[in-house]
Amino acid sequence: MKTVHYCEKCGLGFFDKDACWDHEKDCSNTITFLCQKCGKVISWDKKDDDCFIKENQCHTIDLGRMGYGSKFDGSYITFDICDTCLEDILNTFRYKSDIYNSSGEKR
Repeated sequence: MKTVHYCEKCGLGFFDKDACWDHEKDCSNTITFLCQKCGKVISWDKKDDDCFIKENQCHTIDLGRMGYGSKFDGSYITFDICDTCLEDILNTFRYKSDIYNSSGEKR
């Protein structure tokens, strides 16, 4: 009979005790998000019932590699931003109706 060793932090099971210990060293249920615009830190525990709410207020924007001749020529741009800062940026746009789409369908 095989013994199963469980991570005390996340509950993941391992047949190898050493593998379980190695996993536990790096295992964390806490997620920390840093908004790169305002500096706000948002943290949540993956086991919390409402973790999805905080998770959905944190966005990673990936614009990809900027084209030749642009001000960001060849740079790869990705950043993390909170809901509040994203809303602030979007509210500066002249044609907001082209951006906001509450129906959930892609345009």
